[in-house]
This record gives sequence, C-alpha cells and structure tokens, in this order.
Amino acid sequence: MTDGEDGGGRPAAPRSFAETGTEDEARLSAALRNLQPGLLVVDVDARRTILANDGALEAFDGRPAFDWVEANLLTAPAGIPKTLALDGRLVGFSVYGDGPLRLVFCRDITEKQRRRSLEEASETAARFGGLFMAIRHEVGNPLNSAKTALSVLRMNLPRLSSEAVGAGLDRVLEELLRVENLLRLLKTFVASAPLDSTAVDVAALFDDVAATAGPDLWSRKIVLGVSVGPSAGSVCADGDALRQVLLALVSNAAEASAGRPGASINLDARRRARVVQLVVADNGRGMSDDVRRSAFTPLFHTGSGRLGLGLATARALLTRMEGTIELTSAEGAGTVATVTLPAVEAGA
Repeated sequence: MTDGEDGGGRPAAPRSFAETGTEDEARLSAALRNLQPGLLVVDVDARRTILANDGALEAFDGRPAFDWVEANLLTAPAGIPKTLALDGRLVGFSVYGDGPLRLVFCRDITEKQRRRSLEEASETAARFGGLFMAIRHEVGNPLNSAKTALSVLRMNLPRLSSEAVGAGLDRVLEELLRVENLLRLLKTFVASAPLDSTAVDVAALFDDVAATAGPDLWSRKIVLGVSVGPSAGSVCADGDALRQVLLALVSNAAEASAGRPGASINLDARRRARVVQLVVADNGRGMSDDVRRSAFTPLFHTGSGRLGLGLATARALLTRMEGTIELTSAEGAGTVATVTLPAVEAGA
C-alpha cells in the first residue's frame, strides 16, 4: 500500500482536511468528495493520488492509484477533453495543471454517447432518406416507362408499322436519356477537379441564354428583360457550365412565375470591385424561409410536385469555378438569385 492509500488501494481522505484541518477545510473536503463531475488530485512529484472523490472512484471503478492515473490519464494534453474505454464503458476526462499538482475532472459518458449516436443516426436518416427515395423515384419512373414501352413493342411487333416501332423506340430512348441526365447531374456533386475557366463575355452570355430560353418564356407569356452594366465585362468561368447554371435559374424562375399576371424575369450584370454579380430576378410566387434554406438540397421537393437538381447542381458547378450563389425571396414577392464570380481585369 502506497502513501495516501487505504487498504483497498483507494486514495485516503487528505489528513490535513479530514482530521487535522479547520472546520472550513473539513467542509471543503466533504464538498469535493460529493462533487460532480468526478475529481482526482494527484501530486506528480510525490507520485501519489491526494484525492479521488466518489464521482472519480465510480467513473474509474476504484482504480485511481497513482501508477494507473499516470499511465492512463496524465499522458493526455492539458485542458483537452479525452475519452477512455473502460470495461465496456466510456469515461470522459480532462487534465489541468502543469506543475506538481494535476487535477483530473471525469464523468461516465457511456449513456451520453449512446444517445448522441442515436441522434446522429436519426439525423442522417432524415437528411439522406428523402434524397435516396427521391433518386429512386426519379430513376424508377423513366425506367418503368421504358420497360412498358419495350413490353408493348414486343407483344405487338408483328402488327406494328415501321413508323409505330420507331415511335416506340424513340420513347424508350427519351426515357433512358432522362436517366443518363440524372446520373450526369449527380456526378457534379462528387467531382472535385476544377472546371476549365476562361474569360467569358457577360453580354454575349446573356444574349445566348435569352435566345435559348426565349421561346419557352414567350409561350408562357413571361417577359424577359436583359441589362448589362457598362463595366460588367467578362468573368472567369467555364462558359458551358455557367450557361447551364443561368439556364437552370431562368427555368426555376419561369416555373415560379408561370400563370401570374405580369410575369417577368430580369437578367442583370453588375461589376462590384473585383467580382461580377449575375442576377436572375423574377416576380413569381417566391419562397418561404424554410423552402429557401432547403433550396440547394439535391432533389428537394418544393411542394409543386417537382423534384430536381437545378439549384444544387448550380451551386456545385459555381463552387468549382470559385463562384457563389445566394437567394433572397419572399412569399408572393418573387425571388432573386445572385451569382458572384471573379471579374476578368481589362487587358488580362
């Protein structure tokens, strides 16, 4: 039995507190023994455990003789929370002090860790469960349509004209292209290599987007406005990827604006110091705060019956071009999407 330990190998109460000290010291000793979390006080120079209160004895199952404390606890960096696996339990502890006296605060965190693991599992299921179901839905629908079309062709092939067979095969190809497009978009989220960024003229880019989206907007009776500031110039970006981003934003704006009186979408380019902001603004139905916060989640369901990758893809592509995208919106008052990209300096 080492100095300061009782017959069971446990640290004895400090004699200066429990037996020879003042009444205040005795009260302090009692308070320390009942303290939660557990507390160990060790003297490194004297190589003995001065105090192990009830919480520490319970957490460490009566083990805190100095040699055990030195080997298992004092190797931890001072002030850094650590965990120790002990007989199927987890004990969290922190060591304080860099002189002869070291304080070790500890607590059994087995149940806390179990609850945290359950919470994390639940959060993960909630976060990704909807995503996986949505992907299954998006892939399953076109595959089922293709399967149905092929089944019809097989059963009726002897009676079908070449034109009918061609129409059926076209339908199958269209559905398979939907799956291919979905998989291509999903690849965007795992790709890490930067895109091939060059100088992209903003005015020419807006003209291209307007020409591509114009017929669809006209058929929906949506007015498209384009404004390019004189200093907008060019941005550093991958032209094809940026075009895809803007077309996705215009498509979302069209969905939100269709059928509303005086529906309009405006494209605007503004130079701000060393960046250029490309703005797509609509006067559509807008979004609630909850919808806006979830808008960049892949395959997020907006409540309109559509599941898509548009905004999530846009942000993934812009990130790879060192760009950003922000949304501001209010229900019934429209949405503004602001894309920010590095500007190309004149003469660069």
